[in-house]
Amino acid sequence: MKSLGRKAITVFLSGMLVGLPVLASSPRGLVGIAQGKGTIQINGQPFGGQASLFSGDRILTGEASPLTVISSPAERFRFEPGTSAEVARENQANVVRLDVGTVEFRTAGATKTLLPNGVTVQPASRTVTLAQVSRLANGMSKVAVYKGWVEVADAT
Repeated sequence: MKSLGRKAITVFLSGMLVGLPVLASSPRGLVGIAQGKGTIQINGQPFGGQASLFSGDRILTGEASPLTVISSPAERFRFEPGTSAEVARENQANVVRLDVGTVEFRTAGATKTLLPNGVTVQPASRTVTLAQVSRLANGMSKVAVYKGWVEVADAT
């Protein structure tokens, strides 16, 4: 009986290890694992509660539906209800291209937000930063910093 159980575990683990290179070599970079409830769309499709997010994915959260993305223990961000954005993985950093709405991030330096007007909001150092960036429908933006420092830079 023990031998049959060991064989089953060995086969299961072997199957998992065979799949790892395929996951690691995805043509689009893995941004993180998304978790949320309510009316959320990823790339125009209904969101099922938990899924992997990849570079280039578009997020749309409903009026009462936040979405949290965990990239690593030190990197996480949350799309508040009513947010439209795109996520990317560039140069080992998470990039949120915020169209409208609010994103809150906790980062040790590897997450930044880009606004349509060319403004970038990113941590000013590699220390833990907790900040919130909002883009209003009228084109105005707000930045709130709860811990650490951020750099707000204009591309022009």
